[in-house]
Amino acid sequence: MTGRTTRTRRRRFPRAGDPSYDAALRRVRAARGPARAHTCGCGAAAVAWGYPGGDARELTDRATGRRYSADVQRYEPICAADHRRAAWASRRRDRAPLDPAEVTRLYADGCSAAGIGRTHGYTASEVLQVLRAAGVQIRRGRTRQAPTGTSDVEERTTQ
Repeated sequence: MTGRTTRTRRRRFPRAGDPSYDAALRRVRAARGPARAHTCGCGAAAVAWGYPGGDARELTDRATGRRYSADVQRYEPICAADHRRAAWASRRRDRAPLDPAEVTRLYADGCSAAGIGRTHGYTASEVLQVLRAAGVQIRRGRTRQAPTGTSDVEERTTQ
């Protein structure tokens, strides 16, 4: 099957002659200059070159799973805010669905909704939504209650 495109989950991995992810970005910088010399589509100053997708010969980096193109004209200058949004959207697209049993167990073990969300690629509000649907009592904020019983002062005075 030589000469054919290798596909795994509709992704084309680089073959001999295709640039790596880093090499593709170096080619973009060499051909179009630094991104900081351009403006983002929203009008803000660009900080990086971003690949929005849509290339029929799209490649996928084996190590990171990032999609990219060998065509330097496919890249757009992108500002920091849009870069964060694109990165978050990419993580959301590739994330596994939340398992209510696992989320409930982690929350019961003391993990925060934000911490669970970070490790699974979800927001804290999405984790809380799953917990509420599972009937879990949600902890309120970061308030700490004093332990019940005698305080240290009372304990020291009785000895």
